[in-house]
Amino acid sequence: MKSPQFKDKDTASIDKRKLSRRTALSTSAKVAIGAVVAIGAGVGGYFAGLQAAPKEVVRTVTVPGATVTQPGVTSTVTVERAIERTVTAPEKRPKEVRVAVFSHYEDVPRKVMAPYFEPRFGVPVIFETVVAAESRDKYIAAHRAGTSPYDSLELWATTVQEMAHRGWLVDLTDWVDRMFGKDRGAIAEVWEAATYKGRIYAVPDKIGCPILQWNKELLKEAGLDPERPYEWWRVKNSINEFVEYAKATTYEKGGVQYWGYVDQWGYEVVVQYSIFVQMFGGKLMDTTKNQPWGEPAMNQTPAVEALQWMVDLLHKHKCIDPASLTYNWVFDFLPGYLQGNVAMVITWPFVTHVSENPEQSKIVGKTGFAPNFAKETSASVDGTEFFGVSKFAPNGVEAGLMWLEHVTSFDMQRRQGLHGVWAPIYKSLLTDPEITKTMYEAPVIRTSYEYPHSNFWTPDWERWTDILRKEIHAALRLEKSPQQAMDDAAKRIKEERETYTE
Repeated sequence: MKSPQFKDKDTASIDKRKLSRRTALSTSAKVAIGAVVAIGAGVGGYFAGLQAAPKEVVRTVTVPGATVTQPGVTSTVTVERAIERTVTAPEKRPKEVRVAVFSHYEDVPRKVMAPYFEPRFGVPVIFETVVAAESRDKYIAAHRAGTSPYDSLELWATTVQEMAHRGWLVDLTDWVDRMFGKDRGAIAEVWEAATYKGRIYAVPDKIGCPILQWNKELLKEAGLDPERPYEWWRVKNSINEFVEYAKATTYEKGGVQYWGYVDQWGYEVVVQYSIFVQMFGGKLMDTTKNQPWGEPAMNQTPAVEALQWMVDLLHKHKCIDPASLTYNWVFDFLPGYLQGNVAMVITWPFVTHVSENPEQSKIVGKTGFAPNFAKETSASVDGTEFFGVSKFAPNGVEAGLMWLEHVTSFDMQRRQGLHGVWAPIYKSLLTDPEITKTMYEAPVIRTSYEYPHSNFWTPDWERWTDILRKEIHAALRLEKSPQQAMDDAAKRIKEERETYTE
């Protein structure tokens, strides 16, 4: 039986303007990508009837949804659960709240969320834009000197782990428990990356994970069922059917090379490998042991079998573009897919919108998308981004917490979802009919999170993944067997860790 929520998006709802999603993850970004309409209610109604912020220093809030009462504003929204909590603010409010925000995301905080911040808290919010790929070095340079220009910082998961390990982020565990409840309320299962030694140091502001996307027209031309990939995530061992589809859509025609599959197996190969390892029921790092570092698990049978599958895809089946070994991120392989020369990809959900933008794509109206195919199960990796609070917050910890409360509030997350680019963190919003009119991939994201999606984050993630990347490439170049490569990776990681861990 077909799953209607994963079929036939309403392309009539797609705007044809430019999309800002991830265009500025690096200063070297070269590819402009298409856009979705920003759907958002005007602020006029929100401000109507507001009074000046009262002098109370205590505000009682019923967790995102129900009735939210804060200085100067009362709003009503819907939520999956309700938790009352009392937040005590300092008698003297901070004069401002300073927030570092990623350049690829800044439109939402600046245009969608900021207009509601000062009426709610009685203080202005000031943003500074940082390039995500440069943020780690920028933050660490400041914090090493015992300072921070920001009260709240937007963070990649690996930076959360490292800065928590160094003692530079505020422990938010108790605050999170008050705000969301012990079970984290209605929020999606994305807390792993924000957790260090069992404590929480950041909160998610948007979620996302790679999903399967395909060109229906190429499948149909090869005599394949273009609707079949909608079902693969449900079917154990559908990975084999995926390979057959990839082989059937790899050929040369009219002097043009067509590929069944393309991927980013260059610098980002560890991330993609993580997806396949979890499909096979394995792990790269057993983070339940030797915390916070974990124990290498990439040389165990499931992970080795996953690497062998990748080697076979490249050298035996020859159905993946070999240039995938040089592609470092989505924008490297995206042109071939949008040109109509690639049948299938596993990549970030925003590509579903780019592929429907006629200014950028030749496959408008020809695409499908669903959770990834399965070996033991389907799997993906978590691409959540976070906000944390610096221990050196210039306006005090309370200032940073104000922004966290605002950005994770149900009403702001709903507005973010209506904006149509960044997936909200609450499960109910991922199936909200108003949001899915534009963010039609949201139900697929929600379902993908029901399957393994770990990145195996540790404070030294950058170090051990660098070792692993080199060994994966050795196997893909046939310089080592998958087993030898993963044995060598595990050994080298353990040896190197002895030099910097106790």
